[in-house]
Amino acid sequence: QIDKKIHFKILKNDGISKNLKSLWVLKHLFENQLPNIPKSYITRLIFDKNHESIVLMYFKKKKFQIIGGCSFRLFKRQQILELVFFAVKTKYQTKGYGSFLIELLKDYARFLGLKNIVTCADNNATNFFFKQGFSPTISLPEFFWSGFIRDYEDVIFMEFTVSSKFNYVNLNYYLFS
Repeated sequence: QIDKKIHFKILKNDGISKNLKSLWVLKHLFENQLPNIPKSYITRLIFDKNHESIVLMYFKKKKFQIIGGCSFRLFKRQQILELVFFAVKTKYQTKGYGSFLIELLKDYARFLGLKNIVTCADNNATNFFFKQGFSPTISLPEFFWSGFIRDYEDVIFMEFTVSSKFNYVNLNYYLFS
């Protein structure tokens, strides 16, 4: 079970200084955890008004500390969420926080009526995404996403099909309790 001191927030570049500060902290987390991605690219996408982010925050000593997050772009007409960046601070990895973050993302996609989450996973991330139900077998026809979704070299394009029937955050509670 995830610690009760963990909170989450959905952010975007809306000009509100508190949100911009959180995005700035998230940007640094991505830069540290994703060293192969150019810092300028991370900055550009994090602060792009078309991208949103979910941050996981740990409440400690009367302050929130961002311990993980993901950034994504919505393509509502195509019913696709493109997961662009995903990271959890090293000391919080293998404790279920990354899985919880993915469950939040799945529920957010479900809430918005989206059908698919796609991402480009590097070799270090593919096993994590497999465990979260992502598949390298893409069910979407290429014409449906080509030109909208970025597909990079040396990564595996992966997809998760969102079910409208599941509350993903609570699914583990029902399965394992």
